[in-house]
Amino acid sequence: MEYLFAGISVLLFLFGFRMGWKYHSIMSKGAEPPKIKNPVQIIKNVSEKKEIEKAAKKESDIWDALDEVDGYSDEERILVYGRNDK
Repeated sequence: MEYLFAGISVLLFLFGFRMGWKYHSIMSKGAEPPKIKNPVQIIKNVSEKKEIEKAAKKESDIWDALDEVDGYSDEERILVYGRNDK
């Protein structure tokens, strides 16, 4: 059990060291490190983005259905186009 805690401790230390090294290299170039985002705001943005994508998909499906309609019945389509493919 002690080995498990020691292993987790080492992994967390290495992760923290790596992140610190990364931020140090970014800051040494004069740029600011990326800001930590609020988890609630991230979830809200993702849900809003999904709602927008659903609405766009629904509207796209409606326009696609309208584009498929050519105004002819099956018999008229055979007369006009010589075939009945939609």
